[in-house]
Amino acid sequence: MSSSPQIPEPRRFRFPADYSIVVRYVGALVLVVIALAIRMVIAPPEAGLPFVTFLPSAALAAILFGFGPGLLAAALGNVLAAVFYVPSLGGGGFTVVIQAVYFGSAALICWTISYYQQHYRRVLGDLLAANQVLLAGNRVKAARERLLQIDVTCTLQDLLVATLDELEALTDSSIGFYHFVEADQNTIALQAWSTRTAREYCDAQVSDRHYPVDRAGIWAECIQSRLPTIHNDYATAPNRKGLPDGHAKLIRELVVPVLRQGKVVAVLGVGNKLVPYVENDLKAVTEFADMTWDLAERKMATEKLIQRKRDLSRNNEELLASQDSLFHAQQALEKRVEERTEQLRQLAVEATLIEERERQAIAADLHDDLGQALHVARIKLGSLAKGLPEGSVEVSELNGLLADASRSVRSLTAQLSPPVLKDFGLVPAVSWLAEEMRRAYDLRVAVEDDGTVKSLTSAQSALLFRATRELLINVAKHSGTDRAVVRISGQDGWLRMSVEDKGGGMADWRRAITAGNVFGLSSVRERITFLGGDMDVRSCPGQGTAVILTLPLDTAASQTSTVPT
Repeated sequence: MSSSPQIPEPRRFRFPADYSIVVRYVGALVLVVIALAIRMVIAPPEAGLPFVTFLPSAALAAILFGFGPGLLAAALGNVLAAVFYVPSLGGGGFTVVIQAVYFGSAALICWTISYYQQHYRRVLGDLLAANQVLLAGNRVKAARERLLQIDVTCTLQDLLVATLDELEALTDSSIGFYHFVEADQNTIALQAWSTRTAREYCDAQVSDRHYPVDRAGIWAECIQSRLPTIHNDYATAPNRKGLPDGHAKLIRELVVPVLRQGKVVAVLGVGNKLVPYVENDLKAVTEFADMTWDLAERKMATEKLIQRKRDLSRNNEELLASQDSLFHAQQALEKRVEERTEQLRQLAVEATLIEERERQAIAADLHDDLGQALHVARIKLGSLAKGLPEGSVEVSELNGLLADASRSVRSLTAQLSPPVLKDFGLVPAVSWLAEEMRRAYDLRVAVEDDGTVKSLTSAQSALLFRATRELLINVAKHSGTDRAVVRISGQDGWLRMSVEDKGGGMADWRRAITAGNVFGLSSVRERITFLGGDMDVRSCPGQGTAVILTLPLDTAASQTSTVPT
């Protein structure tokens, strides 16, 4: 591991330094000899211009072997010219000048050729290098575009495998892996291997896709250093831990970490390139590791969102199913409540009718039995009084007692089952009740009727009459006033009856009813409710009390109508 990876230059085949020099200089000598042979074949030494023979050989040597061999060729050519051609030209100082000019010209030509040769070689090398960089960049760009295209439709696993396959092609590698690192920085989550790695190399069995960093190979050193790791000779790498059974044989590897907010989140590695990894390989792997993590992170977020939507959809379906079940249960419960309410209403009606029949039966018994007995007793007393002295006090008192008893029986009979209620209806019965209240309790009751026809059942009439009587008795006993008003009206299929007074009122009429301080109101409210009606109490201390009773005139209409206030 190295904190700053050293990228070695690719190895190239080279001659040894001494052997290469010998080859170049021997080549220059051979060119000069060949030039001399050609010159001697095509023209005798006396033909002149000997230097023209060797200038091409010096130039060619400079082109092929460089400035030094070219200069040697020029010098050798100058010597050969002096040996073979100068004597034929007569020698002398002129010949020396010619040789000097020749040698200088040849040297200048060799230097010029060598200079421009090196210049153009550098230019050509730069162009070739730039072209290689451009080609590599185009390959990287094309690979990146392919990944971006498949990212739209593929899964996270497919994206990672495709990335590794592209990097293997870009770096000429045959092994690739991409693993995630947990937030604790101590656990590696195995994610993906390249297609070729999974198919040809790695047969190692993985029982747990999560394992500690300290159990991983030397490729995991980049997690601790947070820097790329390159092992171009894996066999001699220090700290290597060996490979598990079935693992691919490693020759060399390049591993880079992906950093986010100072922590390593993923590791991407390639391996087994035939030649050592270089700077361009490191750049490509680093770029793809970062780009793939961004795509993977977005895809993981998308998959989590999709899963969340699925969970919400499932929860919504379960909720809808639960609501549907609750709805059906509520409907069944409401139906049972309606049935129970109807049963209670029928029971209330039946109880009212039974009570009314009992009252009528008791009234009939009082009238027929006790009333007749009292009447017969008065007749017998009259017959008995004829045989007694006139003005007997005992007879007079007994006759008065019998008369009072007869009146009480008639009053009780009327209260139990007033004939006017059965014969004439509710309103006349309430008017009769007002007169009874004046006589019995000295309570002056005003009865107000709107004159509308009020179709009531026997149970409704009996209940309203009994309720009115109870309310008027409560006014007489508890309100502290001697006046009351009973109002009766019909409206939209409902009968409305109110008993009002201007007495002391009640601070909390509900509590008073519950405590039993207002006799009979609780029972009245229950029966009114069971018959489909309502009872409302409006009371304020010092301002009096108003009790409003409402009942449907038509039982069928009461199921859809609302109670007026």
